[in-house]
Amino acid sequence: MTKNYKLVTAQKLAAYSAMAAAITASMSDANAEVIYTDIDDVTIGVGDIYQLDIDADGTADFMFGGGSTMSSGGSTWSFVSAFGYVTSYTVGNADNQIIGYTGSFYNYGSALEDGALIGPDGPWLNYPSLSNSAVLASNFYGSTYGQFPGLGERFMGIKFSSKGNLHYGWIRVVADIDPVYATIMDYAYETVNDVPIEAGSTISLVGVEELSAGTVNVYAFNSSVRVVVNQDLTSPQIRITDLHGATVFTAPLNNRQATIDLKNFSTGNYVVSVLSAEGTSNKQVFIN
Repeated sequence: MTKNYKLVTAQKLAAYSAMAAAITASMSDANAEVIYTDIDDVTIGVGDIYQLDIDADGTADFMFGGGSTMSSGGSTWSFVSAFGYVTSYTVGNADNQIIGYTGSFYNYGSALEDGALIGPDGPWLNYPSLSNSAVLASNFYGSTYGQFPGLGERFMGIKFSSKGNLHYGWIRVVADIDPVYATIMDYAYETVNDVPIEAGSTISLVGVEELSAGTVNVYAFNSSVRVVVNQDLTSPQIRITDLHGATVFTAPLNNRQATIDLKNFSTGNYVVSVLSAEGTSNKQVFIN
């Protein structure tokens, strides 16, 4: 299958620079690179296992596997999962994790949209006793679980340790049920340690400017967000995303301030970004 990976524009890069401040001043842009790997599509089902060596160092970093179990009444639970730490197969380590959430019965991988930021905020599934695993698609005795089924191509957000350094990356997959399967298509990671990456991107975020501390103030109260900018910016925009990378609000910022009502959105954490030619500011807030 043809892969359509993304070359990010300067404006889009700015929109996803939430962790730019963590990049040290001594780091050279010339050292920044996203390594993209296109593979022949690999489809696994129940009973299959597939391992990925993300950084091609000879050691598997993640594993995909399909399984099933039958109840005493003859009903079947089938699932396909990703794993970041499987000692019995010498796969990964405790730092190798997947962005996801804890569901009704298990941990599930988030089906990230194109452009979602993959960085320290995660949310990461850190459960070494469960092999840092995430169910992608599950037919739980006739009920569908997991975010991937029915969505087509989506991205897994990953982080992994290589030579003692932490790197962020993405894996493009399709996962569904009837029958349960996952297809692994391609993947990429940022070579500079501790630097976020955008899902689907092959461009490094190193070098994106972060606005100075105090330039933007963001306050959350109840179901509203208040944004105040303390200096003139060129064509400032407000963008609010959930932690799966989906945009829930975007608009120009007029008169240096705005109040956004999010009462129709779910309780939880959101990232509020102010984007401008001078740089960006990002803050995570909680909306209830």
